[in-house]
Amino acid sequence: MESDRRSDLGPGAKIFAEYLVYLFFRLIEEFFCALSDDGTALSIGRFFGRVMFVLGGDRRNAAIAHLAIAFGNEWTPAQIRMMARKNFEHLGMLGVEFFRIRRWSHEKLAEKLVIEGKKNFDLAWSPGPKGIFYVTAHFGSFEVLAAMSRFMGLRGNLVITTTPNRFVNERMLFRRGGAESGLNTLPHRGIVRTVIDALRGGEMVVVLADQRGDDTRPVWVNYFGVPVLANGVFARFAAEGAAYTFPIMARRMADGRYLCSFGEEIPIQVSDDKEADIVVNSQRFHEVFEAWLREDPSQGFWMHRKFKRKSRRVASRLNADKNDSRLPSRIVLRGTNWVGDTVMSIPAARELRRMFPQAVIVYWGPTGIAPLALAAGLADKVISFGPEAGGPLRRPFRMRGSLVSGDFDMAVLFQNAFESAFTSWLAGIPWRAGYTTDLRGPLLNLKVPLGDGIRSKHQVFYYLALADFLEAHFYGNKKTSNGPPDCSVPIPEAQMGRAKNLLSSLGVSFDRPFFVLCPGSVNSEAKRWPADSFARLADLIKERLGGQVVFAGASGERCLIDEILSLTKQSGSVNIAGRVDIMDSLAVMRLSEMVISNDTGSAHLAVAARSLVLTIFGPTVPGATAPYGSGAHIIQGAASCAPCRHYRCPVAGHPCMRGVEPDAMLEKIEELLCNRD
Repeated sequence: MESDRRSDLGPGAKIFAEYLVYLFFRLIEEFFCALSDDGTALSIGRFFGRVMFVLGGDRRNAAIAHLAIAFGNEWTPAQIRMMARKNFEHLGMLGVEFFRIRRWSHEKLAEKLVIEGKKNFDLAWSPGPKGIFYVTAHFGSFEVLAAMSRFMGLRGNLVITTTPNRFVNERMLFRRGGAESGLNTLPHRGIVRTVIDALRGGEMVVVLADQRGDDTRPVWVNYFGVPVLANGVFARFAAEGAAYTFPIMARRMADGRYLCSFGEEIPIQVSDDKEADIVVNSQRFHEVFEAWLREDPSQGFWMHRKFKRKSRRVASRLNADKNDSRLPSRIVLRGTNWVGDTVMSIPAARELRRMFPQAVIVYWGPTGIAPLALAAGLADKVISFGPEAGGPLRRPFRMRGSLVSGDFDMAVLFQNAFESAFTSWLAGIPWRAGYTTDLRGPLLNLKVPLGDGIRSKHQVFYYLALADFLEAHFYGNKKTSNGPPDCSVPIPEAQMGRAKNLLSSLGVSFDRPFFVLCPGSVNSEAKRWPADSFARLADLIKERLGGQVVFAGASGERCLIDEILSLTKQSGSVNIAGRVDIMDSLAVMRLSEMVISNDTGSAHLAVAARSLVLTIFGPTVPGATAPYGSGAHIIQGAASCAPCRHYRCPVAGHPCMRGVEPDAMLEKIEELLCNRD
């Protein structure tokens, strides 16, 4: 609507409106230039950057999402968010620099600039007919580069992106570096031949070469381990211009000065295959840019949609096989919110990896479960969320930005909630696959039928049926089963070593077997075997089996375990609840003789660890949601009131769980150990 109003303005009114906007920017410039102290000016810019971060909405979420793509395997979500805030502070200071730097005197530039790589500069400017092609990126204080050209007396061409405002262009953008900079500014559209001729004529050209390839010659490059689109026209400039090609960048240093670096010459491949040359040379540019960002991520331009995948207008430009082009290339897998369901969905997630081996798969789920998904090899990256993301009413709007930035072409929803379908729809993901439960059918376009055959099977096959549906949809066939589903997760040796060290530090000896007891249940107190029963079992394990006991659980269950320990007669049991994360728990279970657990996520985690596990059932029916695997066994308490769905048992004495006696538990344990041996 705004563009329609502008088109209705007459030529004179339009020019006047543009001039008013220009005057507004000049007023800002005069304000910042009136400040005598650079530190004060940059502090103001930093403050505005923080404000932008708070109010940034989609741009803030995009920066966080892009940092997660680049550093998600190295940093925590809190570190990523902190870096995104620093990045916005940098952008605020960059805006101040745009206004101030072009007015700096020669003496001020001499004070502020630190030149690095002088030998590379001298090589580029050695006498000869070849031109000089400087490539830089949206990194650091790139406004300083124009001022540096004035300081060093360089003359040449600067390719820039213009604004719709003629006054801002002519009186501000085209005068970057100051009136004496010696730079001829070239608007970025329609200049391919101009740039190539300039380079062949021995001139200097400076470009921001990390632009996305939406409009001109898009090519794929590897960037932070992820395929992204680059604009291959810059590689064409280098090859056809037959120029020296050097990276150049300027970044702000802690002491207020600016490091201007002339990097090593980038070798340019020139062969008979021009298309291959463009891909290779574009990749070489991006390897340099990635190295800069890894050295100082805070000075990147992370809100830039660099990691966005191909748009519809680009799809026809890429010469992909027609059959392959209909396959998803970026998949977000919405995992479940519970450990048990996550373990049961592992076989189906592995099927997705088998079906789409070339796709980038990103796991989307709670922060606490994300490490399990990565360890299981279910995904290349994770998009995680914690309590700060809000509840189901607020979370879709907060998560939308991360999904939009990921530019996914398919969402696979293992979680059955309306929220996951709504969030995927809100993010505009083209394919949204899942069961039509919780009234979410209208939000899905790959609707998995939920027949009685699926309902009657174990939950593992519920998720596998979703994978089978996708295989039939994209490939026209369903995979023949290659054996029973495997819910196990490989545990790195380093993780096993940490678990051994932890247990040793707590007095656990590896000369005798130890048993892991999990007495908690986060989502239902009714599923808990009584505390005195767990205490008696711990004593029996020590007295009759000569074993050791390690109690495990969530941090909120530590007090429950302390209560159980106070009821034991035999001392020496260990409480690791809240002291280990999910991967440490997995390793501890793998080292144990057996895991004894209530019907909760711990029992499924034991299956993932390939441990022998005995699960106690009372108010719930084992059926479809019992731990799945050859090492999983159950013992069932009986009561006339069971099964039920109460959070807390309303019947005196908790009959279903009291129906399982500690002595009967020990007999079952001995039987399982004997059969295993």
